[in-house]
Amino acid sequence: MSARHSCQSDRVLFEHRGRQPEVDPSACVAPTAVLSGQVRIGAGCQVLHGAVLTDDGGPVELGESTIVMENAVLRGTRRDATRLGANILVGPRAYLVGASVDDNCFLATGATVFNGARLGRGCEVRINGLVHLRTALPPDTLVPLGWVAVGDPPLITSPDRHDAIWAVQRELDFTGYVWGLPPPDTAAHGVPGGQMPEITHRFGRLLAQHAADRLMGRSATAEAGRRLVPSGAAWEQVVGYSRAVRVGPWVSVAGTTAATADGGAVGGGDLSAQTREALRRVRVALHDAGAGFEQVVRTRMFVTDISRWEEAGRVHAEVFGDIRPATSMVEVSRLIDPALLIEVEVEADAFVL
Repeated sequence: MSARHSCQSDRVLFEHRGRQPEVDPSACVAPTAVLSGQVRIGAGCQVLHGAVLTDDGGPVELGESTIVMENAVLRGTRRDATRLGANILVGPRAYLVGASVDDNCFLATGATVFNGARLGRGCEVRINGLVHLRTALPPDTLVPLGWVAVGDPPLITSPDRHDAIWAVQRELDFTGYVWGLPPPDTAAHGVPGGQMPEITHRFGRLLAQHAADRLMGRSATAEAGRRLVPSGAAWEQVVGYSRAVRVGPWVSVAGTTAATADGGAVGGGDLSAQTREALRRVRVALHDAGAGFEQVVRTRMFVTDISRWEEAGRVHAEVFGDIRPATSMVEVSRLIDPALLIEVEVEADAFVL
């Protein structure tokens, strides 16, 4: 399977309130990344496994050649879109909500950028650094490892200086800006517990709108729908089947044998050899569908002589001994050719990493 094909297929895309993701053909989005609503991925971008880009009332946009690494979360809000320029690297576990980030910035592992923040060109937020809401960083600003940037112009300081941070943060009105609530008592150092019922009610109501999201299939985007994986065998056209079918992350491989083109079987009367050849062909089908043996969750073996079960079972264990899928072995009176002693089916979940 080509790199281009793997980047262009089986993405998890959701339509949210009529708004759909748009992905440039040259971008690569991992099959376990999630794009929901008005999300625009620019040319040459990379969105890696586990990343979530979601429209929670406003768009998320990535400029050219920007990279979003594993398990990062980017949210757009009704008040502030999340817009990233070109050539930006967003590290693993980073969190951005309602943020504007100019070209050539580096947001390291665990970096956090809150609502209304603006980062100028070439800024760097190092590991676990925080850019607070409505904070503006001039171009080429550095937020050191674990430090906090707050305000406009920004105070950039270590997190142990809570009083100094709060003196600036208080004026930025987090509860009012984000949730539309009155500011907390000026003596309080954060969100008073009395406001939490209303905060969770408002935030929960917003998030509940995703309950009606629609997984986009082939008819809408040709990205997250049904994909047929042929082997090229003549019988596929005659009978009307595929060697494998992938729907989203689920892969089903059709009954597979050791049959040869001349009507015999690889391995002749050796059940172990036939089993090994059938599983080899299964492996090829899984690979072509973007999966592997390690992602198999179910196998079925149909044998013509159950008294020889150990011969097939030992070969099955060679392949799946550490994977341990659910399995069945069933005796049948015969297979499509008398020379065939076993037929194998498998099911896989390509989300299993």
